[in-house]
Amino acid sequence: MHTDDIQTVFDMLTEVRESGINKIVREENCDRFAATVKWDTHLAPLVTDREKFALIGIHLPADFVPQNDAEAMSFNDRVFAAYKMWGDEVIAYDHLSPTDLTRVLQMVLDDKVHLVPPTKDCTQYIDLAFSK
Repeated sequence: MHTDDIQTVFDMLTEVRESGINKIVREENCDRFAATVKWDTHLAPLVTDREKFALIGIHLPADFVPQNDAEAMSFNDRVFAAYKMWGDEVIAYDHLSPTDLTRVLQMVLDDKVHLVPPTKDCTQYIDLAFSK
């Protein structure tokens, strides 16, 4: 997917988010911050990171099992790049081998998260400190 196409997806998701936040502000007579927190943590659609990445053309097969560290590192780099495009960050993974990191990331990619487009308002941190 081209950069312009990815930006179009992000713009569309931002419009949906803004509309939802503005509706909360109007209907609940609350401030924008409270409405934003409510949207981002309760009302935004639930998806997996794997599904969210597919929206921008990054397909990460759930059945991928690396045959060696080089394949694992290549997969992990793709996952990290996808998170970065969304403004998210994977942290505290240095204790994992490349293959173990791939295994953990494969599980994390299928966790449900709220669909929030890249924004300066929030960052998803994927903390793998206690993963093994």
